[in-house]
Amino acid sequence: FGITALDGINDFLMAIKGKVEELQAEVQTASEARVALEAAMAATTAELEEKAAALAAVEAQANQTEATDQQAQETLQQAQGAHAQLTEQLANVVKELEDAASAKDEAIKAHVTAQKQLA
Repeated sequence: FGITALDGINDFLMAIKGKVEELQAEVQTASEARVALEAAMAATTAELEEKAAALAAVEAQANQTEATDQQAQETLQQAQGAHAQLTEQLANVVKELEDAASAKDEAIKAHVTAQKQLA
């Protein structure tokens, strides 16, 4: 009877030992999976941070472009105003030249008339 009981206890202990080894293997697998998951999360976080930095750079460039466009628009408006002033000044100079030419023609006619009257 003693040996059979000991064999039963031994079988029971061996079964427990097998179950403990199975659980240890599962814990090891879970631990490895956790490490892999943490590595994946770190990689994802780094990628998201990189994309956020790239987005910030794009936004900064867009803001700079918008500011440059606004400055260009203001410069264009100033140039258009200056062009309008110069066009007006040129028209005034042309008018003055036309008036001077007309006065010159009148003076020549008057001179010719005076010369004829003197002759």
